[in-house]
Amino acid sequence: MLRKNLLVYGLASAGALTVTAALFWPRSKEEVIISQLQGLAAASSFSQPIENPIFFGSALTERWEDYLNNPVRVTVPEVQSRLPSQPGQLAMSAALVLSRFGAFQVSLSDLEVRLTALGASVDGVAEVTVIEAGTPRRDTRPVHFELSEDGGQYLVTTISVSDHADEP
Repeated sequence: MLRKNLLVYGLASAGALTVTAALFWPRSKEEVIISQLQGLAAASSFSQPIENPIFFGSALTERWEDYLNNPVRVTVPEVQSRLPSQPGQLAMSAALVLSRFGAFQVSLSDLEVRLTALGASVDGVAEVTVIEAGTPRRDTRPVHFELSEDGGQYLVTTISVSDHADEP
């Protein structure tokens, strides 16, 4: 009986140690950066129609606070004019454009992180799914991020979405 209890306590201790290590073990810089970009994608997504673009823009500004540098540079081939570099103004512009969609989901994949002297450079693939007039539409494009690092925190300084013609 004592042997059985020791085995149960040993297994329980090993399980608790494994969970604790997984939660508190330091992640690599690359893992932190990928997590940061995945968080930005999730913060930019929504699943219900935008009823008030002003309120949504304000909420989007708050969502982006932990992800975007101030200023941030965003380039998208379809947008001929220069996008605002202040996250709050960028969020308001995005909210006005996104208000025509019933949902907007962003996912990132194939992220390749290169650490630099000032932070990181990341190339990957962005897939955007929107619901427009009840119909889902998807677009997949290469995307490039530049991030600055300050005290272990990475903030996005540049987002460049490529044109379809640039895809391999």
